[in-house]
Amino acid sequence: MKKVYVKSFHALSALSEAPDLKRYVSPIDARRMSSIMKKIVVTSMEALSKAGLETPEAVIAGTGLGCVENTEALLMSLSGVSGKPLRPTDFMQSTHNTIASLIGIRTHSHGYNVTYSHHFLSFESALMDGWLRVASGKCSSALVIAAEETSEVLAAMLAKIGYDGSAGSDTAVSIVLTDSPEGALCELESVSLTAPKEGESYVDRSEIAAKYGENLCVTALGACDAIEKIAAGGSSRIIIFNRPPFKEGCATVRFSALCGN
Repeated sequence: MKKVYVKSFHALSALSEAPDLKRYVSPIDARRMSSIMKKIVVTSMEALSKAGLETPEAVIAGTGLGCVENTEALLMSLSGVSGKPLRPTDFMQSTHNTIASLIGIRTHSHGYNVTYSHHFLSFESALMDGWLRVASGKCSSALVIAAEETSEVLAAMLAKIGYDGSAGSDTAVSIVLTDSPEGALCELESVSLTAPKEGESYVDRSEIAAKYGENLCVTALGACDAIEKIAAGGSSRIIIFNRPPFKEGCATVRFSALCGN
């Protein structure tokens, strides 16, 4: 098994400044794209640019709920609640794999293209797939995406089942994985759907959600913080522990500094 490295990343959250969409999204395309899709285009293209890569060999996305904005518009039109006619765009973009497909088309990546929708473990599932593919030699580069958006309608629905969606926020993260340590930020040591080992210190999901606001893929933002801290020399190893609030399994991601750093 090869070692896997994080070559670059780009993230947008509720704490980020508004991205410059005009660099990557034309006004015509912007009219047909939801907010989260615009953000993912920006993060993906920025991450690839930082990595000096135009076409990743694999595009792997993790999203718990997909494009919520389009899904809500579609369902409200079907039910007659909105009073608006059905739009083909809402139907096409309501599927969870829309995001990975869009990036695959834009980057001319015609290889492995997969979307994981595993609720609170969607990001880790996508990251694990990318890590395993690069480590096993099936590809030398992979673009891993985490995408989640919230809305007032979704927050109200979640509140009915006892989940505090009022503190929700959008997550748009793109991470480039590679098998080469040259120019890498850190090593992606491992990804597992298990808890940390006894005695290991870690950053818990609750800490990340307290900073950025809760959503199904918020741990992706914590992962970006970890990568940035290690790359800056602030730590040699950081473990992210995703312990979902609804006890549906867990995941552990380990990042470490490059040898000699």
